[in-house]
Amino acid sequence: MSLTSVLKADRELSHRLSRIFPLDALSGAKELPWRAPPRTNHYPLVGTAFDYLLRFEIQRRNPSARTQEWVAVSGSELLRTAARDRGVEWGLVETHPEAALEASCVLTQAKEAHAKYCRLATPTWEHVAEIASHALRLAKLDVIYRAGQVGSDLLTADPLDVEDLLGLLRVVPFDSSMSICLCDSVWLNPTFGRFSSGIGGADADLVAGTLLIDIKTTIKPDPRSYLDQLLGYTILAEAYRSTEAPGFPFVGSVGIYLARQGALVTTPMEPVRRHPDFEGVKAALLSHCHPAPLTIEAERASKEPVDRSARLEERRKSV
Repeated sequence: MSLTSVLKADRELSHRLSRIFPLDALSGAKELPWRAPPRTNHYPLVGTAFDYLLRFEIQRRNPSARTQEWVAVSGSELLRTAARDRGVEWGLVETHPEAALEASCVLTQAKEAHAKYCRLATPTWEHVAEIASHALRLAKLDVIYRAGQVGSDLLTADPLDVEDLLGLLRVVPFDSSMSICLCDSVWLNPTFGRFSSGIGGADADLVAGTLLIDIKTTIKPDPRSYLDQLLGYTILAEAYRSTEAPGFPFVGSVGIYLARQGALVTTPMEPVRRHPDFEGVKAALLSHCHPAPLTIEAERASKEPVDRSARLEERRKSV
């Protein structure tokens, strides 16, 4: 299970989470025009790759941003272990003999390129294209960890997908709404300790200041369809902050960055917390957490196979 799969399985909880948001929350996003149209139909891959690319760009612009280990690292390790165990027990859909070595090569090269990119004061678009190619390859390793699927082209990056990522990055409004990503308190890809591992996996895209942001590369934006997930992250973050990590930011508002529209839409959490059903849905969600979970880092380190196909399917449906 994961937050996504819990919400998919417990539709009543999902509906309750969505209903306690104000009716006009994140309104108007459906009418926003494309500013970065897709170049291919590789929507899930490009979406995951843009998550990486945007994080890399934020790190370059804001060296104080905190980040956690890439999910791609866990994908590579899972593949290495699966290759040793012939893959069968690990639920991998397909493997080929060179995959583990290729994944290791992808990681090594990406880490070197990432370190160099973060040191650049004014990268050229050639520099950005190079790091975007690495982001695409890392995204393929994410799929291994999250969905147990291994392709045969881990070392490649489609030039059109690279162009797509360049277009998406070009329209990020770092000089306006997304300038919040340059503040002193930025957490990239945060997890929520035992509450993340207890629910089977939950990692938000970023928290900047007191704003929790989810990144969507969808071509059909309907932010209200993501409200249950946003509130789920917020509840887990609140529980994590109150019991494990008092230094973790208080989530005062939530937002969705619509990458193809180059727009950040936000809504405050105060009216949501005042809703009479807030404490009820909070308790209902937390009841899905395992009573004595491992930390998310320990879960990843264990390399226990987990069915993460729901998350990939959710991303496919969002485009």
